[in-house]
Amino acid sequence: MRCFATKRALPRAKLLATTAIGVALTAAAIAQGRLEFEVAAIRPVAGDVLPRLGYDLRGISNGRLLIRALPARELIEWAYPEFRDSQRVLGGPPWIRTTLFEIEAIFDAGILTRELPTNPGGSIPGVPQAVTLMMRSLLEDRFGFTFHVEEREMTIAALALARPDGGLGPDLRRSRTNCSELVEGRSPCGVRQKDPTVAVVEGRGVPFVTFMGMLHLGIEFDGPLRNMTGLEGLFDFEFPVRPQIDGASLLSRLTPRYGLKIERRRTRERVLVVDEIKEPSPN
Repeated sequence: MRCFATKRALPRAKLLATTAIGVALTAAAIAQGRLEFEVAAIRPVAGDVLPRLGYDLRGISNGRLLIRALPARELIEWAYPEFRDSQRVLGGPPWIRTTLFEIEAIFDAGILTRELPTNPGGSIPGVPQAVTLMMRSLLEDRFGFTFHVEEREMTIAALALARPDGGLGPDLRRSRTNCSELVEGRSPCGVRQKDPTVAVVEGRGVPFVTFMGMLHLGIEFDGPLRNMTGLEGLFDFEFPVRPQIDGASLLSRLTPRYGLKIERRRTRERVLVVDEIKEPSPN
């Protein structure tokens, strides 16, 4: 597997040791109005391997971020979270939705308590705004990412409750998972492969926006997907990774399996349009 790194690639022990010099670097970065990861390794996830989708935020407070497998489009949403809930990232080549990347990065944890040079707007549960700004720099430096923002009148895919009583289906449930109760040394919450023999992942104790992100992996929508369900809190779900499973499309399973439906609506949307982006190349 190829490995691409920002700054320089280091062995794990030495990589963690570099956090000792982070305070001075962070102060300079804040003064310049730009935040960067001290070291970040980027690895493409092999297409023939069913990955553990998602990310691990347990090391955030200690200055470590691990993204197991996310497409570049979701990395953009991390960097510009105000466009996340409505999936309003448009344009770009097809690979930004299909090619998955693993990212391991370290940064000075002291930055989490400091005043930031700018407010990124919006938020992703569990992701500090400082990490959001560092993700912007990563996209600019390693992916050559540029964009512009505009307002468009468009048809949106409105995700709504399908049943009059607001009930959900058997594959989407309000979570009762205790995320603080470790199982084999790790939290039961997050998104991971359910069974090595089947193309199904399960989510436990995750926000509804995570489920919506999974929908984008399996369904091509005509316009941005917007959450019109009113659902809040944490959820458990099961999800087929591939668009077809047991002869039925994921879209046809929305109502019987999840209690949801898609409605087409016209509205004006403020959108982020990708002007340029490239797959990261070796140093």
